[in-house]
Formats: sequence, C-alpha cells, structure tokens
Amino acid sequence: MNSKSTEGMTVKDKHTFQAMLGNYDEKLYKEAIKKCDILLENYPGHTETMAFKGLITSALGNTKEGADILKKTMMMNMANMKNSTVWHIYGMI
Repeated sequence: MNSKSTEGMTVKDKHTFQAMLGNYDEKLYKEAIKKCDILLENYPGHTETMAFKGLITSALGNTKEGADILKKTMMMNMANMKNSTVWHIYGMI
C-alpha cells in the first residue's frame, strides 16, 4: 500500500492500518476487522479501510455482506469509482 492510502492519518493510525494489512495477509481476519473498525471510527469515509473491511468480511465467509460494503464504498463519491485499490478488491470478491 502506498503512503497515499494513509494520507491524513496520525502515525498511530498508519501503524494500525499496516497492522490490519498484516493481519489480513496472515489470515487473522477477526483481528483485521477489529482494526478496520477502529480506523473507521476515526476516519468514517476512509476508502481503503472500507474496501479492506469488505474483503475481510468476504474472507470470513460473508461474501454478500462483503460485496455490499464494497459497493457502498464505491458509491460514496466519484473518486472512489476511480480508486484502483477498490476495483482490485472488487475483483477479488
């Protein structure tokens, strides 16, 4: 993930975001979801966090809910429709 995905976050939240990615890679999905929720409390519209929450929710077996989260993310604003991370995750679900 490039630094643009964590732009505007505090250093602590950037570390939380990186830890969430690590949890996903290690298949620690419940821990990753907890980190997503923490980040979304502080940054409710953070595109990449919302997209990863959809991906992780899908990985937990809730494919429809994960896809719904991702669609909601995409429809929030036009910039999200152009976000390559969102489209990549959409393809993975």
